[in-house]
Amino acid sequence: MTLTGGLIHENSQISTLEQWKQAKHVKVETIFMVPIRIFSNFATFEVSSTPFFTEDVAKLIDTLDQFQSTNFKSCKINCTLTLDTKKIVQELNLQSSSVPREYSIRNSDFFIQFSLNRKSFKVYKKFHINI
Repeated sequence: MTLTGGLIHENSQISTLEQWKQAKHVKVETIFMVPIRIFSNFATFEVSSTPFFTEDVAKLIDTLDQFQSTNFKSCKINCTLTLDTKKIVQELNLQSSSVPREYSIRNSDFFIQFSLNRKSFKVYKKFHINI
């Protein structure tokens, strides 16, 4: 499901539609003042957002942590401004991994990876394979 018009606020009636409830992936071109929890039924979602700051990343991670019991796999956030990735890494105490620009998020199964241009990032669950 792709929304090109965007979402303006959490009271949008779209989340009550059966299509919304049944979809596994959504891409929203523009999002303003909408809590991430509105995407809790999706396995993956991608949003283009107004400026995203360190505290927004922290809120996103906290909210995704509540998704632990759902089928959530990943989300991608596209930002209008360049992210201060050094500040985000430092303030959220992220731990670097062996993958470039990828960091583990403490006390969770999530990882965050910043794009090379620092205008987007992806948060995802890392699945462990037991052999």
